[in-house]
Amino acid sequence: MAKSPDARDSTNYEKLEEIGEKLDKLADPTADLTNVDPVEGDSGTRTSLVESYFDDKDHKPRTQELKRDSWNDFAEWFERSDLTYLSELEESNVVEWKDWLRDTTDRSDFTIKKDLERVKTVLRWCATRSYVRDDLGDWAEHYPHAGSKQRENILTPKRGERVADWVREEEYASRLHIEWILIWHLGLRRSACIALDADGFHYSSDDPECDCAQGVDGPHLRLRHRPEFTLNLKKRGDEEPSGRYIPLRERHAEAIRRYNYVAEEDQGEHGLVGLLRTSTGTRISGATLRQDAHYLTNPTSYAGQCDCDHCSEHHITRTNADGCERSVPPHGCRHGAITNMMDTVHSNHNASVEGISTMVGTSVSELRRTYDHDTPERRYKRHCDEMMTLQS
Repeated sequence: MAKSPDARDSTNYEKLEEIGEKLDKLADPTADLTNVDPVEGDSGTRTSLVESYFDDKDHKPRTQELKRDSWNDFAEWFERSDLTYLSELEESNVVEWKDWLRDTTDRSDFTIKKDLERVKTVLRWCATRSYVRDDLGDWAEHYPHAGSKQRENILTPKRGERVADWVREEEYASRLHIEWILIWHLGLRRSACIALDADGFHYSSDDPECDCAQGVDGPHLRLRHRPEFTLNLKKRGDEEPSGRYIPLRERHAEAIRRYNYVAEEDQGEHGLVGLLRTSTGTRISGATLRQDAHYLTNPTSYAGQCDCDHCSEHHITRTNADGCERSVPPHGCRHGAITNMMDTVHSNHNASVEGISTMVGTSVSELRRTYDHDTPERRYKRHCDEMMTLQS
């Protein structure tokens, strides 16, 4: 039986009143935000805020999902920041959040720009209701320079191989060398590189530490998705295949074997020692891997010189290499590596897109959609022999 107009009005009023009370508490600088309508498993009050935003908007399910993901990341950063209340948020915090996303996720500048845009729409809605400051400014000047996915800073195969040659000759069996094996030769995400444990590398199935499934032999890596230890193979969306194995070429396995000496004093959180470690034996962070990728792809490293203004004015180290306009972050290196693999599939009948998918942890459909840059030049190179054969 349908409700009367008065009943519907009463129900809507009560709902709006409830939402208003929640948001009033959020705007109140004296309120204890950690105790207001907590939501188990996420960031509590601020998640309640975004749900209230959705109640007031008519968004499609996919739009809601994307905005909710971006907001949850924002909420996670907020919890770790020095801020206590949303009313304290300032424009300068936008840069801090952007840098946090770069340091802790595998996202491209294009994706980070979208994250900032989505959260900005929610905060703009909050500002009209006086729940946050109304002088957060125009975030556009803080967006990463990424107008489209095709203009991302993606490493070319030629440069990737030059880096590979240089790091093998000059930094053999160092952490830099192992990082490049993982990112360039195997196409692993930054989060997957960090999640690898020292005992996840097995030179053979006869290794005492090897507890891998029967039939997994030869040099290989074991990747495990362990969100309970914040050791995720992927930070967002569907998780990568968990518990998968990656075989290694002998030259890569030998370099990792020489590097992977675990001293007794090396201690890892939860008793887990990372494969990639700092000089003190601790697992490296996402920020460290990002610095290393920029250093590896800076032309002053692998080519000895770079004519950009930044490199001309500075002595390039790992901490300032990202100032070079030609250096590339881990995401761009991995993107270039996978695109190079996709080219290989078309020229080597022993390779397949399914094989790439298993190794890099990305679905076949996503590989074809994002990494297969099928330009006219690539089509010519890939299919030249076939087209010649078809001609009478």
